[in-house]
Amino acid sequence: MTLVNTRLHQAPRRDVACRHFRRVAFSATNGMFFLCSFRCWRSLVNPMDHTVHVRKIIHVDMDAFYASVEQRDNPDLRGKPIAVGGAGARGVLTTASYEARIFGIHSAMPSVTAARKCPDLIFVKPRFEVYREVSQQIREIFAEYTSLIEPLSLDEAYLDVTENLKEMPIATEIALEIRARIKAVTGLNASAGISYNKFLAKMASDLNKPKPSSLQRTDRHS
Repeated sequence: MTLVNTRLHQAPRRDVACRHFRRVAFSATNGMFFLCSFRCWRSLVNPMDHTVHVRKIIHVDMDAFYASVEQRDNPDLRGKPIAVGGAGARGVLTTASYEARIFGIHSAMPSVTAARKCPDLIFVKPRFEVYREVSQQIREIFAEYTSLIEPLSLDEAYLDVTENLKEMPIATEIALEIRARIKAVTGLNASAGISYNKFLAKMASDLNKPKPSSLQRTDRHS
């Protein structure tokens, strides 16, 4: 892996390792950003260096899950601002497409507020039975790699791949395979973050969203 454009960056205060500085690096090979401590820099450059033993946690988060399913199933909605939820005076959004989020629309927003922010917003009635079916397909993909799965909702989960079913030593390769499998099976994009704990893995998956080719790491040894 080729690493370039390195610089120092202080970890967030709420991170248990906040007293340490982390190095922010950009991998020219696959366009990934990640954070690491000085102590583990050697293991990132050389993945075969196992002097630092840490867990490998992947947080997988589907991109605008409900809205993406609706756009997948209805080509007329693709590329348009849509919101999943009731359009009535008391309606509340469950999610919105990224085209709608440009206007400041987000989940849990009242429908009347969303319509005011984006007059062209298209409201779609949620189909939870379909979302559950797609979510089950995604979890079956997770199960191909590890039995240690912690679902958070229909569209996100933590995976512990430290000792995985495919005996793959590099968590990055596992995450890339999982994202590719999800895309092939469901036609949907997923973001993935990798770290040695769940908190940082979730932070990583939120970085640079929703680039479909982006995979983020805040890790010591992945």
